[in-house]
Amino acid sequence: MVEVDFVSGSVKKSDVEIVNPDETLHFPTVRGVLEKWGAKLVKDLAVSARQHKASGALESSIGFTIEFDGQFLVFELSLNDYYKYIDQGVKGAKFTHASSANSPFKYTTKYPPLSAIGQWVGNKGIGFFDTKKTKSGKVYKKLKKIAPGKDSILGTIKTLQAIIFKRGVKGTGFYTSVVTGREEDLRKQLIDGFGTDLINNI
Repeated sequence: MVEVDFVSGSVKKSDVEIVNPDETLHFPTVRGVLEKWGAKLVKDLAVSARQHKASGALESSIGFTIEFDGQFLVFELSLNDYYKYIDQGVKGAKFTHASSANSPFKYTTKYPPLSAIGQWVGNKGIGFFDTKKTKSGKVYKKLKKIAPGKDSILGTIKTLQAIIFKRGVKGTGFYTSVVTGREEDLRKQLIDGFGTDLINNI
């Protein structure tokens, strides 16, 4: 029997015993399928996260593990829990972006944490255009970045917090766009690989 629940699952030996129950079953083909599939999934998710300008912390958290206890091959995709907010977006208290319209998440009374916004500012940097004049009197605009870690930017961070609370967060689809359709492909590969390994265990 093959059981698959995205993003985790297990592969179990057949209910019809065709090998000595005292001997350990080996699943090299199935393991190979999972290792290859998992590596490709991790790579594609990392690329997608990077393309959508997610934090490096999210990208580095993506991993895929396989464990075998003699009866089951258990596999799991892991990544930081907040991936779902980046993927599906969050509806704002006063406004909802089209890309997050179907998101189950919404700001109601709890504001996004200042610490997370401060870290984002530190990683990405924010700034504004300051109007300047040349010696000849010509007006031009110069980008001035706000330096992270200074008390002077606390007000800016609080302003960003209020804006995010009211307008929400756009959904990127970085996760959904990668995993959609892959479960069925994995299921077929596992069934074929499982059959091969059972024959080899006879």
